[in-house]
Amino acid sequence: MTRAQRPVANVSVTDPVSYLMPCIADARAREILARRWRCRIRLTATPTPMHLLPNFSERLGREVWIKRDDLTGFAAGGNKSRKLELILADAMNARATSLVTVGAQQSNHARTVAAAATAAGIDAHLILGGRAPHRPSGNLLLDDLFGAETHFVDDLDWTSMSAHARQLCARLRDQGNRSKRPYLVPAGGSTSSGVLAYAAAFLEIHHQLDLVDRTEATIVHASSTGGTQAGLELGAALLGAPANIVGVDVAQIHSDLGGRVRDLVAATAELGFDPPAVTPTVFDEYLGPGYALASDRSQAAMTELARDEGIVTDPVYTAKAVAALSDPRLTGPIVFLHTGGVPAMFADDAAAAYPAVQRSKGRPLAAAQNNY
Repeated sequence: MTRAQRPVANVSVTDPVSYLMPCIADARAREILARRWRCRIRLTATPTPMHLLPNFSERLGREVWIKRDDLTGFAAGGNKSRKLELILADAMNARATSLVTVGAQQSNHARTVAAAATAAGIDAHLILGGRAPHRPSGNLLLDDLFGAETHFVDDLDWTSMSAHARQLCARLRDQGNRSKRPYLVPAGGSTSSGVLAYAAAFLEIHHQLDLVDRTEATIVHASSTGGTQAGLELGAALLGAPANIVGVDVAQIHSDLGGRVRDLVAATAELGFDPPAVTPTVFDEYLGPGYALASDRSQAAMTELARDEGIVTDPVYTAKAVAALSDPRLTGPIVFLHTGGVPAMFADDAAAAYPAVQRSKGRPLAAAQNNY
């Protein structure tokens, strides 16, 4: 196999979620998921590709595949657009006139909420941590492009930002004499509907893995608010498939991310599910200096993947999960779920923030013998 050859897990059907829906044994859960899936507001170009990373696999000495949810096709890609398909449907059913959410200045979630709001013809209000920059760049530039109104708070304190968001919702309702109906979207889109979106995504992933006889593979992804991981856990349980899922904590927003994932799965009871008991696996050793901050390991991993495969991650979220792919606790084939985040690489301060990229030198091409 040459460096250019990448085996691809092509889907055999255009909608693997609907295709696998009959495999869910719980009739009530099957009906709920099918109904919500039909009623979503379509934003994404799914199913997204999955393919082997031959050169990166050779580097790590293990078989690594990638699920390209950075290519969901809406608002510069990423996992949040899957969640927004169901969350936006909820908001429009509630006759919302605006979406309100919180995040860091370079929040991928906030950027996707801004895009979803403008696509739906409603307003977006983003509560962002930190002082307003002199000029927008990266995700902030896209926030402006999508017409969002940004509100900056002094620091990146999630309790404070959430309080500001609730206060803003109250002000909007009062200003509009109750004709304005803001819809609050929690950080990361980690609602029951957001969880359900990634339960559906698990069906898509499972179908692709089945085509290449890798259904026992471990799915590794960046996790912060827990919604994506909770959805994958729920999807595996509904399908009766192996729940080999590892969330790499890239934020420590929650002191017990595993507990947060369990709570999110349990909260799907409000949608009518009988929530399964799940035992999430979380790696918390890859955070580095903190949320929205790059680490030496994440910068190195980002650079290696880019130079091995021509695939870009960002050093503060997804690259921390890439760094975890060499963790000795992982065995067998691995699927890196790429959840997006590339626009942050184009922030004005990106070059200064990621010095490892500047000082990293080229390396000889690895001999891709695929002896993993």
